[in-house]
Amino acid sequence: MTYQVLIPRRDRMDLALPYLQENGCEIIPNSGTTRNDFLHDLRNCDAVLSFETLLDKEAIDAAPKLKIISSFSAGVDTIDVKYAAEKGIMVANSGAANANVVAEHTMYLLLACAKRAKKMEMLAKAGNFTSNQSYYSREVAGSTLGLIGCGRIGRIVAAKAYAGFGMRVIGYDPYLKAEQVPPEIELVQEIDEVLERADFISLHLPLTESTRRCIGAEQLKKMKSDSYLINAARGELICESDLVTALKEGWISGAGLDVFEQEPADPQNPLFALDNVIVTPHSASNVRETWLHMGLNAAKGIVAASRGEKPEFLLNKPAALQGRGSLEA
Repeated sequence: MTYQVLIPRRDRMDLALPYLQENGCEIIPNSGTTRNDFLHDLRNCDAVLSFETLLDKEAIDAAPKLKIISSFSAGVDTIDVKYAAEKGIMVANSGAANANVVAEHTMYLLLACAKRAKKMEMLAKAGNFTSNQSYYSREVAGSTLGLIGCGRIGRIVAAKAYAGFGMRVIGYDPYLKAEQVPPEIELVQEIDEVLERADFISLHLPLTESTRRCIGAEQLKKMKSDSYLINAARGELICESDLVTALKEGWISGAGLDVFEQEPADPQNPLFALDNVIVTPHSASNVRETWLHMGLNAAKGIVAASRGEKPEFLLNKPAALQGRGSLEA
């Protein structure tokens, strides 16, 4: 059977498209760019290669033949994974294709905060080269990095911080198995211990109902006054209005942010006016080679499903597919 694959957004798919076609899949043409066009195109597809595409209950119900949704990115918060499982639809992602570059970007944000990069650049451009008498940066060696979430990216960040910069690393992750904890991470049992002990706190969580706005005023007040918050995961993990207050009132020293509650972010976002905040435009994985391999990994999941095999990066276990040999998770 030829798999009919819908790809709503085709940039960054230079490796994915030929791989799908070489492995017997047919790409369904997009009939337009509107939501209604997308719902129309879903009617005959067996698979969707999604790139931040909203695949909610309405979209899933519009696709009676759908067997797999494969996400370009690791995050699947635009996909109703639970409802897909109920409908017998697999959901997969691109695995660890972007893990290293996101970890690198996390370290960039951490270092930029520690060295007060935004403030120092402003002073240098103003010709103020006596700023070393008034403003101090921070040495990261010997300081403590706290990870909230110790998945693939968090563990790579830990390795870079420990081996490359001489940092101590503590982490909180109630889902991490003992055998998954690398020696450089001291795993703690309560999130408050990370908040209270760490000099730099980095978030590495998926966006779910339980993690949405998990960092707000209560958590920010528990952090050290000279600590920094780093987020290259999902913007909605943080209550931005509380973070603005924390930064203005000195609850914490600063923040490094690649993601925001609203994206694209409003140019008038009050975070942008603060000189103790480093921001980037959700660009942590913006490396061409990484993009290409993210698309290819997502395409590989679709080809595996078309052959009756379990995708390598399968995220759910649809009831209708359990007990089918290789598809058993």
